[in-house]
Amino acid sequence: MEEKKKVNEIVSNYDEKEILEALFIKTGCSIDRLNEVVDEYCMEDYKKVDDKTYHTPNGIIKKLDTFKGKKALVGDYMASSFYITEMVLDSLGIEIVNAKSSNEMLKRIKNGEQYDVIFTNNIYGDGTGPDLLKKLKVLDGFTIPVIIHTISDEPKEKFLELGFDGYLRKQIRQDETIDLLNKIFQQK
Repeated sequence: MEEKKKVNEIVSNYDEKEILEALFIKTGCSIDRLNEVVDEYCMEDYKKVDDKTYHTPNGIIKKLDTFKGKKALVGDYMASSFYITEMVLDSLGIEIVNAKSSNEMLKRIKNGEQYDVIFTNNIYGDGTGPDLLKKLKVLDGFTIPVIIHTISDEPKEKFLELGFDGYLRKQIRQDETIDLLNKIFQQK
């Protein structure tokens, strides 16, 4: 347990990409395998206790159903990151659909899938969140709010200036998500 605490302290100073690059150089493992290992390691501390409670390293998340009936498209290629986002959104009563690439997200919207909100990564293997936003904004009748959820060190204001409706730093937190979604849904 003490070893894991030390690792968490070191890892918390770096983003996922930096950690994976360092592991790739030191181990020679493929990036996909390293993603799997990091995902397994990160998800150990996030557990669904019962239908109303999740346990996280930051404490307990209670199921509130604040936004019951809402549906979100969540873009995230890392299973651990998606799992944490899913846990927070599920605790708020939001139905979640995951997309692992910006192309998949765009395809779902073009195919007429309906969502109340979109959460996108900043970087994907096939593009960026800002590029995705540009493509979405030119679609006829597109009005879905788009939130960027990222580990980027870029300032929040940069993303808002690009046209995002909101910004959440990963790992997203329930209280910040409630505040942002309340603002977004009141504006609609």
